[in-house]
Amino acid sequence: MLAQEESDRFASGDYEGAWEMWSAADQKVISGAEYARYHEACTTSGMPLKVESVRLTGDGTTAVARVEVLGFKQSYRVVYEDGHWRWRMNDEDLDRYRRGADAAIAKAKKEGRCHPG
Repeated sequence: MLAQEESDRFASGDYEGAWEMWSAADQKVISGAEYARYHEACTTSGMPLKVESVRLTGDGTTAVARVEVLGFKQSYRVVYEDGHWRWRMNDEDLDRYRRGADAAIAKAKKEGRCHPG
């Protein structure tokens, strides 16, 4: 299932592999290499992400995946495009990555959300 595979890639530190599963529109926001650079600087991988459920919405070309990590739950969107299910970023992530990796890393460090380095 796309949602679990994307989550597993992210949790294992395979950030570019997770990025490869994104929608075409989201991949245009930031390159896989820049996405990986941000997360190598600001994310601790290894926390298990569990996809609890996926439900279709609308006309069957979009879905919502509910993901749990350490007891916290968040919903993510997936879309069906070109014969494949693809991950969609949420608005907060879109805003972060539109700035580029350097600006996103600097902002995360300023907010205390990025490990020193």
